[in-house]
Order: sequence, then structure tokens, then C-alpha cells
Amino acid sequence: RPFSFLLFSDFRIGAKEWGETGMPEADFLSSLSFDISSLGGNFDAVLFAGDLVESGEPKQFELCSAFLGPLCEGAGRPQMPPAVICVPGNHDIFRQNPAVELLEPDPVAWSDTVLRSRLALLVKARDAFKEYNSWASQWIFPTSRRSEWPGDFLMQVPHTDYGIGIVGLNTAINQGWPASPERTPLPADRFKALWGQSPLKWTEGNRLRLLLTHHPPSWFDSRQIGDAAYEDPTIFQVHLCGHSHEEWPWPEATPERPTLIQCPPFCSYRDRPRGYLAARVNLDQPTEIELLYRRYDSSEKTWRSAHRLQHVVTAPLPTRRV
Repeated sequence: RPFSFLLFSDFRIGAKEWGETGMPEADFLSSLSFDISSLGGNFDAVLFAGDLVESGEPKQFELCSAFLGPLCEGAGRPQMPPAVICVPGNHDIFRQNPAVELLEPDPVAWSDTVLRSRLALLVKARDAFKEYNSWASQWIFPTSRRSEWPGDFLMQVPHTDYGIGIVGLNTAINQGWPASPERTPLPADRFKALWGQSPLKWTEGNRLRLLLTHHPPSWFDSRQIGDAAYEDPTIFQVHLCGHSHEEWPWPEATPERPTLIQCPPFCSYRDRPRGYLAARVNLDQPTEIELLYRRYDSSEKTWRSAHRLQHVVTAPLPTRRV
């Protein structure tokens, strides 16, 4: 059978855009549950590409749990809950934590001493994402292999026929590199901390291989990439992300890189339309991915297909192997 999943991003629970409660209203949640059911349900996984809450506060994560519970419960197969997989975004940093000053895009705060000290940055990162890590430890399923960097993981999603591997990277850890404040470095050792010196064993064991980040590749600082594993199509076939600043993000496919699938924001910010997407891949021949982009119609208070002409958008996947 195919592998199917839902992808959400930028919930930002606690944001003023959701009103006084900081949560989506009941009728909005009901319409979402109905829309997921109309797509057939029976999804193998629900993925979240960061910015689950507005400012990383414990109360916001509690509200997020109350929101996600019914959503995930209605998305899975009978007697089989979906895998729940997420990475943090820049809004998931606990903003009241003093450690955040070294994780914000402020070149002055990034002293040469800190940049030279990997351990100092690691300690600051753990403090800044402490609330997220506490929340994620209760939600991420199945068990994943985690590295020392908060939010980074490697896992295999249960499936009856084939292995499905997912690597998650926390690209919000050092957003704000002094030389390029709007770019985030992605050092090679972050990948090696998950799969060792070579990804060969991991790629051979998984028919479908996904990379999940909050930021899209356009936010990565190419001078700090290292071995550029994130753009190697022999390692990853699909790169899933959020943090969309576009009117509506459509997939980008090229044989030289993993197919990029950016999720529309779920929280309406600066009048951007709310949305999410559902996806399906035939694992017998994983040469393309089917995408259903869903957009919320605030005037009708219902969900619709985001593409005016096509209900299903198909994007090719790279087929090269290691």
C-alpha cells in the first residue's frame, strides 16, 4: 500500500491572530476535522514543520496539545494511530529565557567566543528549546534516534511493506549568523551525529527518505553547509519544510536535488491564506508524489482545494540511488 501523510506548519498557538484564547475557534477546528475525514483519513503520519506555538511558553504548548489530540486521533487508520513527527521553528524558542539572546538574529549577541565554542552554543540551544523538548518527548511517535542538538532526530516510520526514513533538523538553532543574519548554517556534523560517518546504511534500509526542517533551503547559508547532505537526491528524495513567506508555495522538483515541498502556514499571518497539505507516495515505484493542497475559505468557513484546476498536484521524485 502507499505511504500517506499530512503536513502542517506555523500553527503559532498563542498568537494574537487566533484571538483572546490563542487557539483556533471551535467551528474552525470542526471544519478541519471534517476536511481530513473527507480526504479519506487513514494517514500513516502527521508531520509538523515547526512554529507550533508563538513564543515557546509552557502554557502555549499545553494549548497545542489540546489542539493536536483530536486532529491526530481522526487522521489515522482504525486501531492504528498515525506517527506524529515534528521539528521546532524559531517561534518555538522560549522567548522569556535569557539563553534566547544568543539564538536571535542579533550579530552583537554572537560574540567570537561563542562562535568558537561549540559547547557554549549547545548549552544555550538546550536551554532555549527546553520547553519544546519537554513537549515533543510526549508527542513524537515512534521512538526516534536523537542527537545532542535539540530537535534533531532520525527515525523509521512503521509500514507494512517498506522502510520509510525521516531525518528532522532544527534549523532555528542558530538563525542569525553574523555574516548573514537572515541565513542559518547547517554544519555537516549535525547529519553525522544522526547516521554516523556515512548515510549509506540508512539510505539502503529505506525505500522513501524524507528530510523535515522548518526553514526552506533558501534560508541556509551555503558557506556553512559542509557536505550539503540536505541537497543530495541520493540521500533524500523529499525535503519537507514550512516558514513560507510566499502567497502560496507550490512544489519545486529537479533531478539534481530532493523535491522541495513547502507547507502553507496554518495561522493567517499578514493576510496569507491558511492551509495544509496531504500527500501520498506509491512505494512500489516511488517516482512521484501526489499532493492535495487545502486552503481555508474564511468567507464560507470551509476548506477547498488550493489549486483552481487540479485537485491533485503531482511532483516527480529523484530516482538516483547511492
